[in-house]
Order: sequence, then C-alpha cells, then structure tokens
Amino acid sequence: MSPLPSALRSRIDAESLDVFLAVADHGGVLAAARAIGRSQPAVSERIRQLEGRIGAALFLRSARGMTL
Repeated sequence: MSPLPSALRSRIDAESLDVFLAVADHGGVLAAARAIGRSQPAVSERIRQLEGRIGAALFLRSARGMTL
C-alpha cells in the first residue's frame, strides 16, 4: 500500500480514520458506532465530514449496509 499524499494526509485526523475503519470493518454505521462506543449520528457525521474533505464518496451505500 502506498503512503497517502501529504495534501490528503493533512485532511485526515486519527479519529476520522478510526471511524472510517470501524465502518469498513463492520459494514455499517450502527454496528461501527456500537463497536467504538459512539452514537450513530456522530459516526455518520464523521463519515460525511471525511468524504467532504476528501471530495469523494468512500462507501457504496445500500439497504444491506456500506461497502468500500
């Protein structure tokens, strides 16, 4: 895996990365929120903020959950 470009690295904080990884690992916001001890709205908002900073969708959203 190649390192992130410095411009992108400056936009991603450790907490956002933790939330991103939890959603990716658990396949959805609610399961991720429970796993990391945060509320569902807080996790959803963090993902929205991260996507806004990056300028791209990070997950495919469906009724079955979220996938990379």
